[in-house]
Amino acid sequence: MRATVTDDDAARRPGRSLFTCGLVLVIILIGLANHGLSTALPTIAADLHATTWYSAPFTVHLACTMLGTVLGGIQADRRRPDTVLLMALPVFAGGLMLAGVAEGMAVLLVARAIQGLAGGALVVLLYVLIASVYPASRQPAAFAAVSFAWMLPGLLGPATSGLITEHASWRWIFLGLAPCVLLATLLLAPALRHTGTRSVKTEPGPRAGLPWAAFGAAGGLMMLTWAAHHWATSKPLLALLLGMSGLAVVMMSLRSLLPAGMLTATPGVPLMVCANGLLFGVSFGAESYVPLALTMLHHASPVVAGLPLSSGLVGWTIGSYWQSRLQNPDRERLISAGFAILAASLLGLALSLPGTAAIAWVCMWWCVAGCGAGIVVTSTELGITTLSSEAERGRNSSALLLAGSVGQAALVGLGGAVAATGPTGVLAWMWILLVIALLTGALVLRAARR
Repeated sequence: MRATVTDDDAARRPGRSLFTCGLVLVIILIGLANHGLSTALPTIAADLHATTWYSAPFTVHLACTMLGTVLGGIQADRRRPDTVLLMALPVFAGGLMLAGVAEGMAVLLVARAIQGLAGGALVVLLYVLIASVYPASRQPAAFAAVSFAWMLPGLLGPATSGLITEHASWRWIFLGLAPCVLLATLLLAPALRHTGTRSVKTEPGPRAGLPWAAFGAAGGLMMLTWAAHHWATSKPLLALLLGMSGLAVVMMSLRSLLPAGMLTATPGVPLMVCANGLLFGVSFGAESYVPLALTMLHHASPVVAGLPLSSGLVGWTIGSYWQSRLQNPDRERLISAGFAILAASLLGLALSLPGTAAIAWVCMWWCVAGCGAGIVVTSTELGITTLSSEAERGRNSSALLLAGSVGQAALVGLGGAVAATGPTGVLAWMWILLVIALLTGALVLRAARR
């Protein structure tokens, strides 16, 4: 007989403030490792004499993150998530240290694979543990802190990594983060001792194939990436065959990994997963090409072209914080409102880009877009926690994160094809994203009314 935890009991739980610090620190470390690699990779590839493998660290990490996300959700449902978390933390630290001492690209790829597996599992486990550590009244604030933690590396990571690479060594980007994992473990441990016991029995059937589906999605993604990078080489036929095969494998795998009813925005968990996937696709799909648009249309410098991204991070934080202050809101309607805000900002963005004062207007509109995105993402994260039973919380959390990755990869890739036609293509891409945001908001609102 498992004892239930009331809000009053959870409110008095020891170490909750320390857990919040550890939660934020782990997310920041995962983000800094990724942003640090993006900044330092030209130097890394030159030092390791592996420029032909330039994209491999990204591909391997993304594929293993998807795998770790799914496997972490499975383990969170089968075992005590606190125990699995304490096992994943040193593995992540080991991946950082291995990257820091890598003398060849093969070792770096192994290190990035370890970081992806452990990092994907850590995020899911932390999402699951939020429901155990915090009372229901405090969970919106906890997810707002998570959103802030994801944004901070985007603000600080590139500049910090650039300075470290230029004045010290790129190896310290990874080696400097490894001791912080120990600090995060010490911060998380006190609250984890009071998370209670679990007696979850794994159901047979659909769960049995999830690990294989996760391996299939990771492998299919790597096949697609290889095909995309070798399409224009001397092996176009092989690239086409591998690309089609990879796409088929990914699609079949996602049918098992994502909940049924997601594509039709069925109320409940499928709706949350659908909204999160499309939100990441729309927001990052626009974010990836806003600097390009300013550069192509107004010849903005890299620093000026990047200003809207910083304003978007500020808006994201504001939106996440605002929703955390609401008392028992209707999450479906809140998500619909977030998409409406995002659609309005995309409309303003598309109309402002050709103007003479585009940079100032784009910064303002992208701050508004970030606010809408922060409302949607934090609401879907909290919605998954609220709607999932304890036995399904890990799987549903991993589906939420996986949908975000898939939506981002799909729409950013589609945007590349549209934007490649020049300034007209960039503007057309903004209108396409506007339509997607409007349709998504309408779907969510329809589901909320049902």
